[in-house]
Parts: sequence; structure tokens; C-alpha cells
Amino acid sequence: MYDLIHGDLGMGANILFWNGNVRVVDFNDPGFGYYIFDLSVVLEDSQDHQIQPQFRDALLDGYTSLRPLSEDQIGNIDLFLAAFAVYWSLFAVDAVQYNPEDRNEIFERMSRYFRLVENYLVNN
Repeated sequence: MYDLIHGDLGMGANILFWNGNVRVVDFNDPGFGYYIFDLSVVLEDSQDHQIQPQFRDALLDGYTSLRPLSEDQIGNIDLFLAAFAVYWSLFAVDAVQYNPEDRNEIFERMSRYFRLVENYLVNN
């Protein structure tokens, strides 16, 4: 499904929990896109954790209890993870020029993103 999306639903900053409910903040990057893109951004934060498969299942179970997703959409999550990795890496190349003190953190994150893209290409 394609419509207005948040665009930056990272667990590290833009999703908060209050009284047992999820709250979304920081609407700097909204635009029109695929709903599955927002879900892939949430999943990106858990890629290097052992709990990632359970987190992915829980996210999809919760999401689909409110809005259905087709098998094709679910099957494209890894594609959107790879697309997000490329997008963020292009952003980072520019950002490191203005924030050289963040260079190591940016390179570490880009290394993780290269693994995401490689994983998608190897498995698809």
C-alpha cells in the first residue's frame, strides 16, 4: 500500500512508549511512500540482535492486526531494508563532511548497512 508515511520510524528516537501505548514523534521526513518502508525502518534497528526474528514477527503481528499486508508486501521487507540502507548511506556521505567528529559512528553504521544490502542481493 502506498500513501502518506512517517519516513523515519526508527526505534532509537522516533517511537516512544507511554502507558503501554506506542507514540510516534518527529515528523520531519513524511512523504508519500509504501507502508512497508516504515516497517523496514523499524526493523533496521534490530538487524544485528539475536532477538530480531521474534521482533520482526511481533511487529508484523501487531501491524497486521490493524492493517492487512499481502504476502508480497511482507516478502519485500528485505528489499526495503536494503533500499533504506542505500538511502541512508548516501545521506551519510554528505553528513560526514559537516560532522567529521561523527565519522567513526557513521562508518560503523554504513558497514552494517552494506551487510543488509549484501544479504538482500545474496538471498534474492
